[in-house]
Amino acid sequence: MPGIVPIMGEDADTGMPVPMYDPNSRKKQVKAIDEAGDKERVARQKEIDKRQKYYDGDQALPLVVEPGEIDENIIVNVYGLTIDKLVKSSRVPTLEVEGGIEKHTNEDGSITKRKSPEQEALDRLLEETDITELVPNALESSAIAGHCFYRIVLPEEGDVTLDNPPHLELVDPRYVTTFWHMATRKLLWYRLSWTFGDAVMRQDIVPVSMVADDVLSLAENTPDVSIDGWVIIEQRKKSRSAVFEIVAVDTWDYPFPPIVDGKVTRRAHTYYGRPLIKSTRPQDAINLVASNTGRIITIHGHPKMFLFGDELGNEVDMRIDGIIDNLDKEARIEQMEMISDLSSSINFYRMLREAFFTEVGATDPTTVKDKIGAATNFVIRMLYDDQIETVTELRRKQGAMLTEAFRRMLYVIGIEADVMDKWPPALPENREETLKNAETEQGLKITSDQTLADEIGRDYADELERRRIEQQNAIDEQVEVRRRVAEMGLMI
Repeated sequence: MPGIVPIMGEDADTGMPVPMYDPNSRKKQVKAIDEAGDKERVARQKEIDKRQKYYDGDQALPLVVEPGEIDENIIVNVYGLTIDKLVKSSRVPTLEVEGGIEKHTNEDGSITKRKSPEQEALDRLLEETDITELVPNALESSAIAGHCFYRIVLPEEGDVTLDNPPHLELVDPRYVTTFWHMATRKLLWYRLSWTFGDAVMRQDIVPVSMVADDVLSLAENTPDVSIDGWVIIEQRKKSRSAVFEIVAVDTWDYPFPPIVDGKVTRRAHTYYGRPLIKSTRPQDAINLVASNTGRIITIHGHPKMFLFGDELGNEVDMRIDGIIDNLDKEARIEQMEMISDLSSSINFYRMLREAFFTEVGATDPTTVKDKIGAATNFVIRMLYDDQIETVTELRRKQGAMLTEAFRRMLYVIGIEADVMDKWPPALPENREETLKNAETEQGLKITSDQTLADEIGRDYADELERRRIEQQNAIDEQVEVRRRVAEMGLMI
């Protein structure tokens, strides 16, 4: 929501003013904050719903269809195509704990890789969450809404451990409102709102330091919660009621909230990010030109014939390959042709598509399909330059949220470690060219073997170890052959 000037209380220890959260308060400012939050959420939800429909292909029809007429509207869903293209290009990262792979040198000189306990714990959390499906869904959701929300969910029963781990879920941004300080732009609290039957539910996730004492006292484990913790306050009201009542208060005793959120694209002076496609008007313009062009082709697809100086009888064969005969010798038949070949309309359609993809920062597949062939890696990067920049930004934003979410999840199970993200190449490469370049550099004798291995996507230590094992196996095979030959009384 727009930034707010929060209600201020006084810190008991320092006497300094602090933001206060008190849903039981009857102050006008509290009511104004709630109303502003609801108004902002409803407006955002309406916009997100509209973009979701456009993504699904449920778009405004450019041509009016009268009753009994054939619907000649053409929807070219460039909106959905663009988002899908960028999501697929972004792909899914691998997450690693810093220093999570340990290398050990054995007595025989061989190198063995082992995962650290922290990396094994992270792998267990990744298995529980399945980011291969989560990340594409998050990219799609945030591309439409402009903002992404993850939530750390603890197990329903038992203590949180590696054997009973938390998992990460994607939260629908239509139901989330963030309250942030107008002056400092610092997050104050999260609010999730939804309906359940005839009741309106909301859940506020608030720092302990902000919660009024009478609200905090409703939590069962209040004495155990630290000042850096958070409180989850469940509220409910009947659809016709004006007042929410608190139904549950739970503590989240960690120095961070269970929500991890972030912008999908840059947007100054606001908390939320902007959607990947900022306006639906270019999509509407594309549909209008396509529909009008299609209608023209339909009308003029079969030439109109005119007969002068006679009348056609019922016996005339009017099939496409039929013959018109028995006409008066003074009669003549003419045909109305199209004045234009529609090249201007088609060129305008192409221009609109190009403008659409340029604004979003993606590459129109129709403009490069004939240029790929045996293109070099440099040419490929030039053709997809805008898309690479967009995907890089999407990955940077998404990677920051993912690594922070899994860092928090490790913390919840008792492990403090930083998490790093590594993304696969966004574009295919000319593998032959890459290998040839590496071979050329090797010939110059100024580049190390390890650097060359990194450039062609190989782990240098792994490859050395595999070559050592292969050589040792070859030696063992030769020894075995010599032994068998000797047993047969032969010599090599």
